[in-house]
Amino acid sequence: MRDSSLGRLALAARHPPLWARWLLTIFAFAVLILAGAIVIHDNGEGTSSPTKSEREAEVEANREGNIVIEEDQAPHTARLSAGIATLTALERAISGDARGRVRSGFTGRASIMLLGATRAEFGGSLWAWVTHRHLGGSPPAVDFAAEQALAEVLVTAAARDLVASGHDLSDGGLAVTLAEACLATGTGATVTLPAGDPFTALFSESAARALIEVRPGAEDEFEALCASSGVPAAVIGTTGGPSLRITGLFEIPLPELAAVHQAPLPALFG
Repeated sequence: MRDSSLGRLALAARHPPLWARWLLTIFAFAVLILAGAIVIHDNGEGTSSPTKSEREAEVEANREGNIVIEEDQAPHTARLSAGIATLTALERAISGDARGRVRSGFTGRASIMLLGATRAEFGGSLWAWVTHRHLGGSPPAVDFAAEQALAEVLVTAAARDLVASGHDLSDGGLAVTLAEACLATGTGATVTLPAGDPFTALFSESAARALIEVRPGAEDEFEALCASSGVPAAVIGTTGGPSLRITGLFEIPLPELAAVHQAPLPALFG
């Protein structure tokens, strides 16, 4: 899937996603299994016992990991406990950081801002494929300077806790992004499109863009941050309510939107 990758990665740069915690858990089990194999091997063939100074070092290391190993504990158990202590400390650090991550779904009662420039770029777009079964034409232009500026704004805003949620704009453009952000948390939105062609506003797949839900009270600081970085930013609506409403065009209740979103796989697999 093609998307504004730098912008998307920047939203998660400060806070690791949930899959990182699962990866850590798998890694922990692998370490424990390996440690168990070493213990069995050593018990079978026999190894020399650690010296007193080595044992004291192990005990001290485990005290630093908040796990105290008794002096008379078996040496292999001490090593295993040391590994557990290290992994526990690492998991605590990652878990605490992940709890503050920027979410992709709307939270409600906040301003929605569209970042980046939107142009009439539909080559290779989801709209072109769904409507015409056509994936030809020139894809959206890539502007590395704009991508970098957007990424810097997103990372800085996350560090300052200015952002309640954020979502990249990629396949399907703003229309699909709004739908996904609403369905992620069951929170609706009311949006007024910027002046110009509403079709382009809804379905363009121009790169270097993001949809940001700004924390209440942080709007001025966030707009100033965007302006100082040269990133176009416009308030286009607010979050909250039971539907996705595009002023003057349409309003779709979230249950109806969810039904359409969930229908393809059951229809495909029966």
